[in-house]
Amino acid sequence: PVWLEGKGWREREGKEREGKRKGREWNGK
Repeated sequence: PVWLEGKGWREREGKEREGKRKGREWNGK
């Protein structure tokens, strides 16, 4: 279903954003 693909894409984007945020914290340390 298209809505499932869209949801997965949003979740994937969210995880990438979290990863970047964690990466900044690690770089800050």
